[in-house]
Amino acid sequence: MSNLVSSSSVLAAATAAAKGEDTRLRRLRFFIAFLRARPSFAVGYVIVAIVIVIAVFAPWFVPYGPMTADPTVYLLPPDGRHLLGTDGAGMDIFSRVVYAPRVDLAIRGIITLLTHKVGGGPGAQRLDARNSQ
Repeated sequence: MSNLVSSSSVLAAATAAAKGEDTRLRRLRFFIAFLRARPSFAVGYVIVAIVIVIAVFAPWFVPYGPMTADPTVYLLPPDGRHLLGTDGAGMDIFSRVVYAPRVDLAIRGIITLLTHKVGGGPGAQRLDARNSQ
């Protein structure tokens, strides 16, 4: 099977796009058709969306800060107060796991902006030079 999506729903979305519908509605229909044609992509998309939502709302999900250490409760097993237990420094493992994607997403955002700024200028110049010939 080729990498191209050859589904009737994707083709229907493309024909609707050709008829001059609103751009946002067209894109939404195409995206939904693509998700229906590729269920594994849809599952991955949902997982990533859940991780992003949890990362954004982490302060409301966790009872302790990610760097809050309490030496009196070190190496506790999972219980009602600490869902995944505590580490050797007395930090809540669940809080640290929930806060971890915030750092990852911040790094990803910075790297995306940097690559856009560094590669976007030269890429646009090459494309403009190619199109002007």
